[in-house]
Amino acid sequence: MIQTIIEKCGDSPVFKIPEAIMEKAGFSIGDAIDIEVKNGCIIIGPAELVKYSLENLIEGIYEVNLHNRVDFRLLIGKELL
Repeated sequence: MIQTIIEKCGDSPVFKIPEAIMEKAGFSIGDAIDIEVKNGCIIIGPAELVKYSLENLIEGIYEVNLHNRVDFRLLIGKELL
């Protein structure tokens, strides 16, 4: 087990992850991560990438979340043509 200290950066708490832990976890700088709390412990893991498909997105359209049609042909100000 390696200990580290929670510090402050601006208004946010931060802590450093030692390189040895990064390597063991398979993380690299710039990786996206998921953070959650379970039983009072902070759990950090690789972010699950969400794959979207047009079919799944269309399935999520209902009358309650459907916006009105937008006519982009209307000129309102001094748009350049």
